[in-house]
Amino acid sequence: MQIKDAFILAAWYGTRLRPLTLEIPKPLLPIDWKPLLAYHFDSLQKHWINKIYVNSFYLNEQIDHFVEKYTTTSNIIVSHEEWEILGTVWWVMKKFNELSDVFFVVYWDNLTNFDYSKYMQFLEWKDFDVSIVLYHEPHIEEKWMAVVDVDWYVKSFIEKPKKEQIVSDLANAGIYVIKKSVLKEFCPEKWFFDFWNDLFPLLLQQKKKILSYISDCYLLDIGNMEKYAEANAYVKNNPDSFRF
Repeated sequence: MQIKDAFILAAWYGTRLRPLTLEIPKPLLPIDWKPLLAYHFDSLQKHWINKIYVNSFYLNEQIDHFVEKYTTTSNIIVSHEEWEILGTVWWVMKKFNELSDVFFVVYWDNLTNFDYSKYMQFLEWKDFDVSIVLYHEPHIEEKWMAVVDVDWYVKSFIEKPKKEQIVSDLANAGIYVIKKSVLKEFCPEKWFFDFWNDLFPLLLQQKKKILSYISDCYLLDIGNMEKYAEANAYVKNNPDSFRF
């Protein structure tokens, strides 16, 4: 399976990284000199994902300027949220008619060297409505836990599970493959409608097939200053892992 389009969700404020994000939007914070958003661009394009949509809100003019410098082609398209931050599904729905029948959704605040080609190869001939990437999380009690069956289809999600609820160490990696037909069928009625919190649980209720893919690639959620320092240290010590 070859997927040509990707939608990068990049509109949040990054409040836990202040004061760094007071004047620089989080997607442009440098990881060993290179903006975080550029890692996503380079990785996606390495795997022949040629059309990239980016939504922005906070300090969006800086993201516009960066994209203009980054590419001289029209393959990266920035869309602004003008008045408020919407739910992640609505951000994608705004570009619904321009997207291919199957496309990636990528959360920008993870640093990863994820192998998109390997993932697409895995999806070939698989039966699914949407697919999500999971990873092994040592502190699953702090995350959304996913429970899968023997065929790797998701059975349930549990937010910040209690000790007696933990039956898995699989957490959301922030990379999805979405079919347009699913979004069209479950078009949200409220403005703040999120993939993980709203759409995916709804799909499970409707007995839709959410196929998981377990990643063994490096992935770090840069959610605070400690994680930001960790990301910089990792890239400096493992430069070959991010030569896209």
